Amino acid sequence: MNVIDQILNHPLLIEKPIVLIDIGASGGTNKVWKRIASKSICIAFDADTRELKFEEKESSFFKKLYIINAIVSDSEADTNTFNLTKSPFCSSLLMPNYLELDDYFYRDSFTVEKQIELKTITINQALKNLNIDYLDWFKTDSQGTDLRIYNSISEAIHSKITVAEFEPGIINAYKNEDMLFDVIRTFKENNQFYCESCVIKGSARIKKDILDEVTKSNFFQKVLKHSLPQDAGWAEIRYLRKYQNVSGLRNVLVNYVFSIVLGQYGNALSICRNMGDGIENSLKNKMEKFALSQIKKSVYSKEFLRVVINKLFNRF
Repeated sequence: MNVIDQILNHPLLIEKPIVLIDIGASGGTNKVWKRIASKSICIAFDADTRELKFEEKESSFFKKLYIINAIVSDSEADTNTFNLTKSPFCSSLLMPNYLELDDYFYRDSFTVEKQIELKTITINQALKNLNIDYLDWFKTDSQGTDLRIYNSISEAIHSKITVAEFEPGIINAYKNEDMLFDVIRTFKENNQFYCESCVIKGSARIKKDILDEVTKSNFFQKVLKHSLPQDAGWAEIRYLRKYQNVSGLRNVLVNYVFSIVLGQYGNALSICRNMGDGIENSLKNKMEKFALSQIKKSVYSKEFLRVVINKLFNRF
């Protein structure tokens, strides 16, 4: 049994399995979760016009999978007005900010075609209804309200979150949207986490009518959109709780597992070397050796070779 499986089968994690929350999971399940899914509980939110439902679904991927038919909100209102846009991936509780979007070819994707009242729920309510009093990995892409949803979580739950990831805006595509700088400022002031990853995403700044003027071909329009410089439109940002701010053996083990699945082997090794009492030496030694072996293995990775070649090229 490898060290990750051994940790996931630890009595503390059998009693309280890893809990993952996925808001806005239309793009598919987080691939990073694959290694831990079979021993984890996933709570996913699915917007639906039917009555509020909590469904436990069969899953070959997760230990347990709950689908909640509701929009996640930061307020405890029973319903909220939801804006259905031309593209379902742009629908949101917030109104699009057309002033910012006018210079982009995807502006029409944000056109509101219909407004409906949908059932809403907070994270606190969802966890309470499922009789769960903790959360390990919080992932959201709510189209503009990521940070306010995160901030609405009770302090008792907050203190147990190990990973938090968001997809905030940079160009302000929605009115009163949670922006990237809001997320960065919040976590800087909190100082319990470090920014594990931040990937800037975007697309070409060109109007649709100009694209049509250049070419009517959908194929060449797609090529052109990717050939032009890509604006910074939004970010995929992820925070990992600093091991110095983790208490309790269960949470320390979770922090180690998440560090490994994210490829943060140096952080995982530091966790091992700063562990207190309460863990058997054989498991601790195995965790330390595994983290160290992954660091050494990185020497032979393609990324390492790429960096070495670039350094040599720049030197000569």
